[in-house]
Amino acid sequence: MSYTPGPWQAELANKGQSPHIAPEFWMVVEDKQPPYRDAVVNIFWHDGIHTNDEANARLIASAPEMLELLKECVDGLNCQPGYVRSQTIMRMQVVIAKVQP
Repeated sequence: MSYTPGPWQAELANKGQSPHIAPEFWMVVEDKQPPYRDAVVNIFWHDGIHTNDEANARLIASAPEMLELLKECVDGLNCQPGYVRSQTIMRMQVVIAKVQP
């Protein structure tokens, strides 16, 4: 199974430009310079932005990084059971901060 490679970023889109779609909505896009990026997912409702939309977009955008960190943790734990490198823990905290600013 393949997916759009990360990194991804969450951003507020539309901003009233196409009100027939939704006044504004959150989307997750490839972290590249416009216009050379694709949307990974759009989060919108016809009645506007919902309370959790931004948090959901940030969580989804962090998915590729979380996957890589989990892989590092597994590798680290396999090499030295009971020990996770402090650098990996710091990187985990950075990713968590992206999801929970």
